Amino acid sequence: MSQNYRSTDAEEFSTDKSSLSELQPKRIGTILREADLVSNPQLDLALKDQENFPNLLLGEILAMRGWIKAETANFFVQDWSKILQEKNRQPLGQYLIKSGLLEPKQLETILEEQKQTGIRFGTIAVMQGFLKSTTLDFFLMYLFPEEIRVSPFVNMYRTMPLEIPSNDTEFEELDPVFFEEWKDEKLVKDNNPNASEDLPDTDTNWAG
Repeated sequence: MSQNYRSTDAEEFSTDKSSLSELQPKRIGTILREADLVSNPQLDLALKDQENFPNLLLGEILAMRGWIKAETANFFVQDWSKILQEKNRQPLGQYLIKSGLLEPKQLETILEEQKQTGIRFGTIAVMQGFLKSTTLDFFLMYLFPEEIRVSPFVNMYRTMPLEIPSNDTEFEELDPVFFEEWKDEKLVKDNNPNASEDLPDTDTNWAG
């Protein structure tokens, strides 16, 4: 590990090591692993690196190796425990941006598609490949547990007509996978009629 490599990446990482040291490496690694942001082999190797470079924090090593962003490490070390204690949650998108798991352009893409389709924010993030479904589940489980088992298409039923137009060409600009899933969801609903920030409102109404 060269000196240039360390200085380039570590500059992005917080230099306030007094606060970072309050969390033990195992705890940080457990959080990142649970969020499916690192694999077990990656974590094991990073811990071995730390034995050779005890002056480096686990998050720094993971960021240096390119497995997570420095801002992601900072988020889980400095902010995560505080967020868990907050009673008033921000929209999911705010946390994903702050943690470096979403880029602003990706956020715009998600919100635009949500506006057009009514599909839930987190579902679109996963469908677009911006976020792992396991990472989404992690955020929902800890921040919005009441939403973890809610259908990803509930908002669609609230904001879009359920009748499928006879001319399917009206959906040419929509994702074909979404269109097929929409038709499947409608068939299920027809066969079972009794089944029941600063970001735009489309992100504040539902966490995932």
